[in-house]
Amino acid sequence: MLIALNWSNAALFHAAALPVLCSALLVVVLGGATRQPNRAAEAEPA
Repeated sequence: MLIALNWSNAALFHAAALPVLCSALLVVVLGGATRQPNRAAEAEPA
């Protein structure tokens, strides 16, 4: 935590924003995958 206190506000902001952006991107990718009929067909092979 001592090292984190020496970081600039911009560095702390980016460190906190990265997990949020990754989570948002994951949600968008999963949402788009569920809308594609090809992905749905692969999920349930007849």
